[in-house]
Amino acid sequence: MKFSEIYSVIEECVRHKVAFAAYALPHSDDYCFFEDTSPQAGTKADLNSFSGFAAGFFGKDQPLYSVGNFREEGTELCFEKYNSKETANTVSPTTDHDLYVAKLCSLIAGFGSLEEKAVVSRVLNVESRKSPVCVAWDYFRDQKSCFRHIYYMPVTGLWFGATPELLIEYRKSAGEFRTMSLAGTRLCGGQSPWDDKNIHEHNLVTRHIVDVFGDMGLDPVVGEATAVKFGRVEHLCHEITGRGVADMNDLYSRLNPTPAVCGYPHELALERIAQAETHERRCYGGAIAVASDDVIKLFVNLRCASVSELPDGSYSYGLYAGGGINAMSDPEDEWREAGLKMQPLYEAVTGSRMTVDV
Repeated sequence: MKFSEIYSVIEECVRHKVAFAAYALPHSDDYCFFEDTSPQAGTKADLNSFSGFAAGFFGKDQPLYSVGNFREEGTELCFEKYNSKETANTVSPTTDHDLYVAKLCSLIAGFGSLEEKAVVSRVLNVESRKSPVCVAWDYFRDQKSCFRHIYYMPVTGLWFGATPELLIEYRKSAGEFRTMSLAGTRLCGGQSPWDDKNIHEHNLVTRHIVDVFGDMGLDPVVGEATAVKFGRVEHLCHEITGRGVADMNDLYSRLNPTPAVCGYPHELALERIAQAETHERRCYGGAIAVASDDVIKLFVNLRCASVSELPDGSYSYGLYAGGGINAMSDPEDEWREAGLKMQPLYEAVTGSRMTVDV
């Protein structure tokens, strides 16, 4: 289905707080739509057996919550018989620039070597009378190379995003696994080699994934380096493949969160994130899974926004973006990098260009 064909029913789901999910795979204009009006909406998903859509929160050993009823084209939802559910506000306040810089200075001073990394995010809270479905549609139009999604569950609240990062793809019948290490950021069009800071940051991610695949007997193969574009920035990327048999719940637990959204070493990075960030990430940096009979794909929820409706009928949008911090990082550069990553979202919400110093 095209997004225009499910636009009105998504609007109704948002209005009535019906659990739903819509998504399109990278380079596709076809959207799958799921809804769930049952009291069991948002149950925990078993990655070895589930079919449909599931999403979860950032963090180690976080479960995924599913929306499981595929909506065939032409079927109707009877919203009048559905009892709306209340969801806590999921939008965090805007990150203060001076506090962010001070916390990053302290964080950087505490690094013992270039083998340490922490991914620190920030939030920009923007209010608008533009509906979230309209914002998502405008946002998705320019992000066709990404996995695009919009979903609501009582446990998660309302989110939408367009992420360039694949966490895991598993083709069961062929025993084939695919993922990517995606880290390092610079403005598009750079002709010079990637700098040491971004290379070190990226290599930590690649090494972690290769180690996990190797430990699980998946015979990892690292492809050639490429650049993945998103808006005005591009990221260093290596595709990593493997073959074999693995428990998907176990593989997900070992890979998530990757050093690309958390850092390295894992436990220390999570502690540093808790110290440096002044907001809850909730679904930002968490995983999203979509599955059919033979293929399951998990993506990292990046370039995303949470949405809450305000008492006057307008909406509060929490825009999330972050970057990898290591001993070579400059706090002001990291602030601007996060701003560049937020720009496409900001433009979809407001219709205007955001200055990266905001």
